[in-house]
Amino acid sequence: MIQSPAFLSLELTSRCNLRCSYCYHFDSSSASCGDLPTSEWLQFFDELQSLKVFAVILSGGEPFVRPDIFEIIAKCAASKIRYTLLTNATLITQEYAQRLAAIGRCNVLQVSLDGVGEVNDAARGKGSFDAAVQGIRNLMTAGLKVYPRLTYSHHNVGKLEATADFMFNELGVKSFGTNGATVFSDNRKDKQAVELSIREYADAMREHQKVLKKYPGRIAAMSGPMASLRTWSNMLKAKRDGIPVVCGGCHATCTMVYQAMSVRPDGAMIACTSFPEHVMGYINKDRVAEVWRNNAFLKELRDLRRKPLTDYEYCRDCEYRPWCAGGCPAVALQYNDGTRPSCAARLCLRKFLDVVPDFDFELD
Repeated sequence: MIQSPAFLSLELTSRCNLRCSYCYHFDSSSASCGDLPTSEWLQFFDELQSLKVFAVILSGGEPFVRPDIFEIIAKCAASKIRYTLLTNATLITQEYAQRLAAIGRCNVLQVSLDGVGEVNDAARGKGSFDAAVQGIRNLMTAGLKVYPRLTYSHHNVGKLEATADFMFNELGVKSFGTNGATVFSDNRKDKQAVELSIREYADAMREHQKVLKKYPGRIAAMSGPMASLRTWSNMLKAKRDGIPVVCGGCHATCTMVYQAMSVRPDGAMIACTSFPEHVMGYINKDRVAEVWRNNAFLKELRDLRRKPLTDYEYCRDCEYRPWCAGGCPAVALQYNDGTRPSCAARLCLRKFLDVVPDFDFELD
């Protein structure tokens, strides 16, 4: 294991100018956190530079509600740390875009955009589409790399092709990503009101199959319908061909616990933003490297890689078990106190096929 995290996700503020219908933020521990003063973040970057941290993700809330955001970004860049900015882009003026470009060292600006026009506004608020598109155009004009990300919830299933056409042909971005809205254990939202049903999940997967043929290699996903489509297709191919998979049959968990950790707006160090309630220490008081190497909760998450799925009664008789690597432990806690690894029904291949047995994974 590396001696300190390669990168960190820093939530710079608990404030946001939007109230997206599916967003976990205002229904989680992070929302009640006070924001650290500028000096605390500037001091923290000195420690990250000493650890030779490769990169950080700067997010919120919405980071551009902080009046000191450019001072923080400039310190990050001066510390020789590359950064990705997560923003809704609605506050990005031409001046802001030019100031970002002048600071430099930005990997990419990930901008939330869930569809075209009213499709986006149905979840993110009236007028948010036009404001975000203008912000994206300002960033691109300044020469910055923009990577939109679409979050699937009930409002935009069936709209992926129209969204991709707009992204590539009108907005002019090179690629974009998708994920799925999820209710974690610390979130008070109603998961049925936020998350896709299994049948909606299947529809979203079919959308990806179609649109990826139209725009090959230009849409990516680390979670959500597209990620499940890729994972399950690979599992079924490996099962068909009798090929073992890495960590197959174990609750391998997310690999990020071996590479990264997160910080809440109040400076609390957490394993990731899916576990905001599990505080492991505080920046500028506890040393990052010590927390990274010695925290019991991080060790517990890492040890899941060696936990066989046969430990879970739910998984013992599953025909896909030898090719399965479990699921996100944060989602597991939300659905059943961690008693099974592939926790949300839509994230379990067997459960998915129970509901949609005729789904065509296009394996050939």
